[in-house]
Amino acid sequence: MKAGYSLLIDEYVDVNRAEPPDCDRLRICCPVCLGPVALTYDSDAPTFRHPAPPAVTQQSKCESQAAAFTAEYRDLHNARARKQRLEFLRWNMFKELLGKDPLTHYEKHIWEEIPKVLGLGAFSWLPEWHWEFVADTPRNRLHDSVEFFMSAENYLRSADRQFPHVPESGYSRQVHIQVAFDFMQSLIARQDLGDDYEWLFAHAFRICLGKWVGGAHVEPDDQARMESERAEVKERVAAARILSCCAIDLMSEDKGVVVKAVETLNEVWTEPPILPERTPFMMYLAADVAGEMEATLYRLPYLPLIGSYVRPCRPPVD
Repeated sequence: MKAGYSLLIDEYVDVNRAEPPDCDRLRICCPVCLGPVALTYDSDAPTFRHPAPPAVTQQSKCESQAAAFTAEYRDLHNARARKQRLEFLRWNMFKELLGKDPLTHYEKHIWEEIPKVLGLGAFSWLPEWHWEFVADTPRNRLHDSVEFFMSAENYLRSADRQFPHVPESGYSRQVHIQVAFDFMQSLIARQDLGDDYEWLFAHAFRICLGKWVGGAHVEPDDQARMESERAEVKERVAAARILSCCAIDLMSEDKGVVVKAVETLNEVWTEPPILPERTPFMMYLAADVAGEMEATLYRLPYLPLIGSYVRPCRPPVD
């Protein structure tokens, strides 16, 4: 059979896109009888096949009925399944997903931590401003599926050992990245998303703040580079100091402190090589947080969490 059916994600899987581990990861079964199948190679051509006897009889019977699952039907079903999966994750588990980010440790439960951050200083308007920045950036890779997938692959490839829950390859890896992309598109579109953008923004801002504070000091390992790259290192340390100080001030309950931080971020500009072009620090901060929001979506444990919930079964073919 040239197509299997995933009980995990409620989608049809093209055999040419699958790898053997996908059968277990995605719980791929026969699209006709929903019995178990394995990915095998007949004359180097991949196929989904029922296991040992009475596989021949069952295989022949299922293959004869599989014609009902046309490519057009499978594509239509998969599009509907993607939409349902996004709604399922979005409404039921998005906050739980953020709490499972492997790179973040919350001293308190995330349900208490994020609202606390969102209630501080400029956060009454900053997430909305940031959304407008992201939505109005036409060449931002967050809008382009090819750029998004390439960026995700590069990020995950460099950090696979940190994220054992992310499939190494195959169709299941593509599903993982597709969920992240669908999430980002829905967040940018702001269609009935409630506070999801604000939560992801606060989560990413919190991570970036730790990075900026850490980068505001020259570590011992950087001393050797200071001789050959002194100018660049000094620029990066100076930029991190500005970002960290202003970011902390943005969370102040003193409106005067917040206004001063915003003025500084708009008036002070970065210079190459920190960014390719001369850019105000406010845009630098926005782009850095957007990048961390994107990276957060790459690494969240979608498939393990989906697997812990009951998935709908494939509806019959009309």
